[in-house]
Amino acid sequence: MNAHISSLRQTWQARPTSERRRLLLGLSLIVLLGGYLLVDHWPNRSVGQASPSTALIEQALTRLPPQPKLTSPDWRTAASRQGVVIQRLETTPDGWQLSGLLSQPGDFQQLSRWAAQQGLWPYTYQLSREAEGWHWQAQFMNLQAIARQTMARQKTARQKTARQTMKTQDKAPLPKPSEQEPQ
Repeated sequence: MNAHISSLRQTWQARPTSERRRLLLGLSLIVLLGGYLLVDHWPNRSVGQASPSTALIEQALTRLPPQPKLTSPDWRTAASRQGVVIQRLETTPDGWQLSGLLSQPGDFQQLSRWAAQQGLWPYTYQLSREAEGWHWQAQFMNLQAIARQTMARQKTARQKTARQTMKTQDKAPLPKPSEQEPQ
């Protein structure tokens, strides 16, 4: 063993200094990148923790208190208190679609806070600066609707992944008849 190490050391010492430095730099870079990949792609550390099933989530959602029924006048009153002008207000199956004008972005935050107290959350929103102030549009939804949409998206993603996996397996070459096991 010592003879082998001795011959490796002699071979290493026989190389020019600049080459040894380049080799050490390259080896260091490989070790660093390997360590990064190991840490970044480490297997899931929460192996024993199962994610809640869809049935459990749906059961928890049914236990939530009922949401108060809001009307257009409720929205308009709250908006005027917050300094928000509502230009468009319509109901959707899962909540409300609104748009309007603000004097400052913080006014939308206040309106969103009021809506959250009523059980509606800004699911999507957009603010843009215009000459007359800030234009905004938002979709407010109740928590149950947001959870249903999220679960539906996750289910669609799982189905898409399963279809892609099946397509990949379908493209795998079939064994030749001579390679098949006798029956």
